[in-house]
Amino acid sequence: MHAAPVLPEIAPFIAAQVAAVALLPALLASRVDAQFFGDVHVSYEWHAAQLGQTISNADASVLCAIPWLSDRAAQGESLLLDETLNADNGGCTSVVLRRGANYSGIAAASGASLFASSSIGAVADFGLDQHGRAFGAMTHRQTLQFRVLSWVRGDLLVRFIADQALDNALSYLDGRFRGPVDPLSGDGVLMDIAWAGSSRLVENRPDTILAPGVYELNVDGSGEFLDLVLRYFNARTLGAVDVTSPQAASPAPELDLDQDGWVGLSDACLWPENRTDANQDGQTNQSDLELILALARAGGEDATDADADGIPEQCVCPGDWNGDGNVNFFDVQSYLSEFAAHLPSADLNGDGAHNFFDIQNFLNMFSAGC
Repeated sequence: MHAAPVLPEIAPFIAAQVAAVALLPALLASRVDAQFFGDVHVSYEWHAAQLGQTISNADASVLCAIPWLSDRAAQGESLLLDETLNADNGGCTSVVLRRGANYSGIAAASGASLFASSSIGAVADFGLDQHGRAFGAMTHRQTLQFRVLSWVRGDLLVRFIADQALDNALSYLDGRFRGPVDPLSGDGVLMDIAWAGSSRLVENRPDTILAPGVYELNVDGSGEFLDLVLRYFNARTLGAVDVTSPQAASPAPELDLDQDGWVGLSDACLWPENRTDANQDGQTNQSDLELILALARAGGEDATDADADGIPEQCVCPGDWNGDGNVNFFDVQSYLSEFAAHLPSADLNGDGAHNFFDIQNFLNMFSAGC
């Protein structure tokens, strides 16, 4: 009877987990110095099921079985998981099971980082007149976010990895990084990188402009292994985003129409009278306004043009009935003229009649000003 050795291929994984545990407090402490990034949020669901067995060569009976289950979920906190089940704590001398996960988010003055990894594997080794068998599967889903506080330029690196690391193991991953996230559509305004596969994607974007708002990394993956020929195996997935060398940046003048260093509702209100090619596609149309509105929403403002008339609803002054930019006697005169003519526009409560209630509604809008 003997405990199975820890395989050389897994040793780097163990070292990385231990190093991450040791480094995390210092990295988290640096968040107080953040200038461009903040509000790191990590949430995850992680499920794993493994079974290790020792089976008699004489009659194929199961001499030992180790069922090992795990379900973990959390909101707003990181996860560092490094677990090994072997002869000392599991009882089956021919099988060593292990799994690990690391979900973390860090923001500091020097950059921002989101990291999600998950792995599951085993070592199956011969014993005297018996051999080990191991089976395992995992599923995991993570959402990691950081907030960009101001316009910033930095080097962006996005990585998705789902690899068949060793024999008889398979992993699969769907990944997406987007931002700043438009709360209305859920899409990334300036970037939306999506990937699915069982290989690797590495996307390096130096000197990238990031607008204020939330940036989100989603990782949804699975892995499984099946011991067929008594080998070492490990299924792994990884998704990561790093923003390094951040420097303050200014939005393009096509976006920042009022030149205040921010793209928001005030720029959207200026756009109808000063139309610019905001998205730089060679045309000036409604899509340019929609880009400005989406950046405003990502930055936390209420900005919409639901009727697509090229004028955001929030920029319209209800009391300015004649649309000259002022609220005065001429607006009252204009409304009463439409009311007297029984025009549909003067039926403000939409009841099909022109009466005192419509005038009351207009006077309320008029008195509210802009």
